[in-house]
Amino acid sequence: MHTARLSDSVLVVTGDYAEEHLTVIATGDGLVVVDTLATLPATRAALPLIRAFRDEPVRVVVNTHLDVDHVAGNHAFAGAAILAHANGTAHFGERIFDDPASEHDIRDFTDQLRSSEVPAEPTLAARRQAYIEWYTHLLEGFGDFVAAPPFVFVSSETRIVLGTATVELHHFGRAHSDADLVVVVPGEDLILTGDVALGRAFAPAAHAEHGGSLVGLAQALERIEGLASTTTRVVPGHGAVGDCGLLRDQRTYVEELLAAVRDAQGRGLTLDAARPTLELAAFSRRLLYDLVHPAHVQLAWDEMAAHVA
Repeated sequence: MHTARLSDSVLVVTGDYAEEHLTVIATGDGLVVVDTLATLPATRAALPLIRAFRDEPVRVVVNTHLDVDHVAGNHAFAGAAILAHANGTAHFGERIFDDPASEHDIRDFTDQLRSSEVPAEPTLAARRQAYIEWYTHLLEGFGDFVAAPPFVFVSSETRIVLGTATVELHHFGRAHSDADLVVVVPGEDLILTGDVALGRAFAPAAHAEHGGSLVGLAQALERIEGLASTTTRVVPGHGAVGDCGLLRDQRTYVEELLAAVRDAQGRGLTLDAARPTLELAAFSRRLLYDLVHPAHVQLAWDEMAAHVA
């Protein structure tokens, strides 16, 4: 875990599961926290760091969506209003660990990684080791997990005015999921994307099982980029804080995949015949690519076929 102070009013705490973030926004009348890390023990460990930054009560927690790595620490902020998009109610349960789908699956996946041959290529070997460390960390949170679902729901653009700060919540439709909230803090020239955008070391991720859409993801990234300037800092759902360039980077993956699928369908190929042409070499060694790209290919194929129909 480490922290980065973006300004006198903004602290980003980065956790040990896939570089996920908890962001604190000081308003002069309490704190707004955006996302709450991947395990409750991690969030509890972050509390002294938050108090050292600003010893003020947390008034509002915003869940950018309801995957476990963004909400597991909600319970640490009892007394705060916990906000999420209304579509997310269907995604939150006693076991919301979603990738893989359960403790048993995560344990099996981690064991398989440990027993697998270490790739000769350093980049792929480092990716394998990162996955082992991430999922081991996630497993450590199962025993302490306490469900603390959001109880304030928004369905359209919402503005939180607290103290001297204005925090805007935007929903751009189906993207990473159907319950994404993008957080904009105009006074800080800051955008927090949740998993609508990931850092440059990561491939993008759209979760079809939670209503995600690659077509929608491309559109959402374009709209977020329209809100940004050359000086805007962007906190992605995972990975290093960057600028609007990371939005364009993520959009490139999605648009190239959709274009490749559109071309393959236009040539009358079946999905099985087209698969070798749908690999994106420029992204293939990034974190998550090997985990999400096969599902993305199926999702893109389905979405493009429905669009033509």
